[in-house]
Amino acid sequence: SEHFDRSRNICGNRNGTIYFVSDQELGQYNQRTHTFLSLGKEIITISHNKHQLWAARKNAVLLLDKKSNTLKLYAEIKTTPKSEVRTILEGANGQLFVGTENGLITIDDKRNERVIIPEIGVNALFEDNKRNVWIGTKTGLYKMTPDWQLTRFQANKENTNSLNANEVRAITQDKEGYLWIGTNAGINKLVPETAQFTSYT
Repeated sequence: SEHFDRSRNICGNRNGTIYFVSDQELGQYNQRTHTFLSLGKEIITISHNKHQLWAARKNAVLLLDKKSNTLKLYAEIKTTPKSEVRTILEGANGQLFVGTENGLITIDDKRNERVIIPEIGVNALFEDNKRNVWIGTKTGLYKMTPDWQLTRFQANKENTNSLNANEVRAITQDKEGYLWIGTNAGINKLVPETAQFTSYT
């Protein structure tokens, strides 16, 4: 369909509704009624967690109001002004992680902001099955434990078991617990317990 031309982000819920961003426009597709609906423009990214749809417009975090089916302003990033939001993750504990082009911040339920990693471009966020948050940036991969301890992984030409490149673009986990890391140089498989990477390029 023409509605999916140049789509960037796609996610959905258990009710059969698909959300997607195409040319910075947020679209909604209902698989049951086969209908499309536009929910907003100038949208950079979306994320669906805990039955909530999050979206970003410039430095603002938006939340889809289910009753009105419209986007509402949740928070406007103030700690890293002039920084566009690139990715959003709602953690299992309800903490909201927001990756911007100038750092990673968290927002609590009182809308208080906290800078976790400053002055770094964040491309991807993922929470694993042990509630560790993985942060893909333009300069490496970070792991943040539930008690906020940070570990950084970077490419090292002298170590064949290291990350194959520092620009991390995508992160996911398979049912065996292995992490798969997409970089600008290919795919990496990470064994979390040993911190050993296997590169597939």
